[in-house]
Amino acid sequence: MTPAVGAIVWAQWRTLLNVRRGARLSSAALATAILGLWFGAWLLGAVAIAMACAKPSAAGALQTGLPAAFLLLCGLWQLTPVMISSQGASLDVKRLLVYPVAARQLYPMDLILRLTSNPELLLLLTGATIGITANPALAGKMAPVGAAVLVLFNLCAASGLRQQIERLASRRRLREAVALLFLIAVALPQLVLAAGGAGRFAEWIALLTAGGWPWTAAARLAVGDLGWVHWAILLGWTGAAWMFGRWQFERSLTRESGGEPRAAATTSLRAGRLMERWVSSLLPDPLAALTVKELLTLARTPRFRLVFFMGFTFGVLIFVPMMLRQEGLGAAAWAEYRLTMVAVYALLLLGDAVFWNIFGFDRASAQIYFTAPQGFGWVLAGKNLAAMAFVLLEASGVALVWMLIGMPVGFQQVVETYAVTTVFCLYLMGTGNLVSLYYPRAASPDRSMGATSAFSVRILLLFAYPVLAAPVLLAYGARYAFQSRLAFYLSLGFAAALGAFYYAFALGSASARALQRREQLLEALRQGSGPAGMG
Repeated sequence: MTPAVGAIVWAQWRTLLNVRRGARLSSAALATAILGLWFGAWLLGAVAIAMACAKPSAAGALQTGLPAAFLLLCGLWQLTPVMISSQGASLDVKRLLVYPVAARQLYPMDLILRLTSNPELLLLLTGATIGITANPALAGKMAPVGAAVLVLFNLCAASGLRQQIERLASRRRLREAVALLFLIAVALPQLVLAAGGAGRFAEWIALLTAGGWPWTAAARLAVGDLGWVHWAILLGWTGAAWMFGRWQFERSLTRESGGEPRAAATTSLRAGRLMERWVSSLLPDPLAALTVKELLTLARTPRFRLVFFMGFTFGVLIFVPMMLRQEGLGAAAWAEYRLTMVAVYALLLLGDAVFWNIFGFDRASAQIYFTAPQGFGWVLAGKNLAAMAFVLLEASGVALVWMLIGMPVGFQQVVETYAVTTVFCLYLMGTGNLVSLYYPRAASPDRSMGATSAFSVRILLLFAYPVLAAPVLLAYGARYAFQSRLAFYLSLGFAAALGAFYYAFALGSASARALQRREQLLEALRQGSGPAGMG
């Protein structure tokens, strides 16, 4: 390790240490418990895979099916972080410009940090590798080496791919087009299957698992076929991925240092004034001013625009193939719920940007909220109203796309979609206000990718979503029990009243929390991520 790289590691360690010192013991214990449960479940899955692969009777299935399994793993490794806009830890090239160190020394560090983007897949691959190595019916003693090279290939390819996507996403006129093409490519296999193209899909899989691909070569090496051709293919692809990733990493450093102009996210001044007049005519100040500020801030933020766009494109593309495959299989009873399901999924996609860390994009400028004369409750209300406006706009976009692709949409479906998303949004906003103040985290508004909330918070929400959705689900239970739409809306109305009470209680608690711990909140929002950032 060179002195410059050592200085970067030291700076990152000191940054993490300072963040941990500022956290309360209860928060740290909760985060540790949540992460333990999450990775414990994946560890159990890895153990189950290891035991299955270690059985001698599985040797035949492994020899024929392992290339497809490794293909799936590589696809998930590359696509999952992009789809959820979270790329784990990576070097923050803006902060690295102050260090006199060459890019060739930084690139290996970036690859090591990229391991955090898919730790779950790494656990599963480790379990499979251990099982294959222990299988007495296979000569898979080199399986760990092949798996390690395959991991390196994925790390290099993922690093270069994400650097390129972020560069394209920073260009205002290309961002949406690139996102749309990517989402269509992701959903294309499902669309082919839904349209009855199972045979064509099987042909694609056969083509992608034939000789010449890195995952196929790694699979052959894992089961004991140690021919030099497989080594040459795997190492050749890995070398090409290494050069591609390093090239993209060096381009990112050059771009941040001024080699390429950065796109400025601008919003029309006239549109902003029109929005201000319209909102001011509906709401009193200071609520109107705070709401307009939040609307304009989110509209200018690449991260928010990406997930908002994904809601009515990717969300629809994910659900439509599933629903088409259910046609004629007794799925008629679910037909009237389809639009609502897609809208709720789009709402959950928006959550990280508009609910769970609502002060992240404000960062150090959040101090104005404590010096301005209005109460802090007005600040939360303004942010929540802006979030609700975008949620309803997202639901409208989902309904419009639903109609454009020829799916059946009735008036009752649209009304139900708006009602369910609005009621569910009350519970999400109330919880989000509390989470945003208990677990604040600074987020860069310039990055199109990267989660704004902490990883432990996102895992906690996986367990919280069923609880928050319970009142709405009970309304559907009443509809099923009484076979009455009136019973559904009466139950949903009760859920709305309960949600309004919960939101008001959470708003008061969050306001009191903000005033009690304002210094800790502002310090957390001012806190940098060091040379490496989590996203």
